[in-house]
Amino acid sequence: MTTTGKAVTRDVMQRDRPRAGNPAVERERFPPEWALGYYRRSPQVVRQMAYWTLRNAPGRRVSWGNMKRVRPFSDRYGWDRGLPVDRHYIEQWISRHANDIRGHVLEVKNAEYSSRFGTPGRITIIDRDKTNHHADLHVDLDVADSLPAAEFDCVILTQVLQYTSPGCCLENLWRSLRPNGVLLISVPALGRIDVDDGADDKWRWTPPGLRAELARVGIEATVEGFGNVLAGVSALLGLAVGDVSRKDLDVQDARFPVLTCGRAEKPR
Repeated sequence: MTTTGKAVTRDVMQRDRPRAGNPAVERERFPPEWALGYYRRSPQVVRQMAYWTLRNAPGRRVSWGNMKRVRPFSDRYGWDRGLPVDRHYIEQWISRHANDIRGHVLEVKNAEYSSRFGTPGRITIIDRDKTNHHADLHVDLDVADSLPAAEFDCVILTQVLQYTSPGCCLENLWRSLRPNGVLLISVPALGRIDVDDGADDKWRWTPPGLRAELARVGIEATVEGFGNVLAGVSALLGLAVGDVSRKDLDVQDARFPVLTCGRAEKPR
């Protein structure tokens, strides 16, 4: 390779190289202006050689195998293969907050988590679907005051907010909590459109996005994201735990959240 080609390759590879000791530099995503100018002035053949070298450098060569596909392995989030990737994170997060699941607990659609974690004294299941005979209340969370005020000690809202008008839903749930009651909420940061309710599946939230969404209705929450680039690819392909190891899923990379979770405690 020519000296020019090597220099351009060096510039390109510097884009995402971690640099210790300077957070501002570590967050740099693009090369400096001088490098861009140098790149633009380089002949096309030099640029092509630089990128070829980058793509074929150790650890950077792509081998797709049977992952090169335009349709997922599962069209049901991975449920037909095992535990979906996002549910792996939800279960971990809920188990960490099991002590919050106490007293009168509200959960949507079924008692998936309230029956497995914590020590609820009473569980109320809600759903707007009137054909759900497991529901104790058939309510629309977007309708103001559709829930009783100051009734619940804990609300578990997993993967539901994206089907609602978020502000209305959150205000309704917050009103339904007793003082010192806890809202446990998870939302997708990345994910396919719902195969059955695609028209209602409207929102995705990064951790800063969920924090801002909650703050808009006066809810101060502790928010965190879960996932990494492998988890994101696996979730989009409909893979499950077993297809990808828990060890790999448990490597957290804040740049690539698959799931966003928040915990908020209502003041006295």
